[in-house]
Amino acid sequence: MRQLRSNHRREERGNMRSLVSGIALGFATATALLGPSVASAQEPAAVPQSDDHKRMMAAAKVVQSARDTGLKGDFEGWLKHFTPDVVFIVNDTVVLGRAELRKVYTMFFSAARGAGLEMRAPEIIESGWTGDRIYVWQKEFLGEAEIVTYGEYEVAGDKISRVVASY
Repeated sequence: MRQLRSNHRREERGNMRSLVSGIALGFATATALLGPSVASAQEPAAVPQSDDHKRMMAAAKVVQSARDTGLKGDFEGWLKHFTPDVVFIVNDTVVLGRAELRKVYTMFFSAARGAGLEMRAPEIIESGWTGDRIYVWQKEFLGEAEIVTYGEYEVAGDKISRVVASY
């Protein structure tokens, strides 16, 4: 009987971890856009800037604008930072297009609020760019959970066109 109760408690803890992990999946990429400044990550003062540097700084500002908008709680404004055909990959979950992104993130934001989980602004460990992608490595906080995430963002014009993130 004790073994049965112990197994049941383990299963309950596992279910709660799954719920928090599922909610965290939704926030893992969203909060990669909702934290301290990315735009100033590699901008040296008084150094001539190449065209590539200027392009990547412009891309970083797009990512930063999305982060700032999300932190204000403007979900619709946050969505407008993505191209209509955005590819959004978190771990093994793929979201294709802004319409699908709206459905998925509405569900995750609602689930977190419904569970009473508080999301705080993430702490950036490192950010910058690699090749044509802006990257952010950060600690995120959802309720009592602390999650380390890494995300890379491709920007086309003034919109985010691709996100690949993991936690």
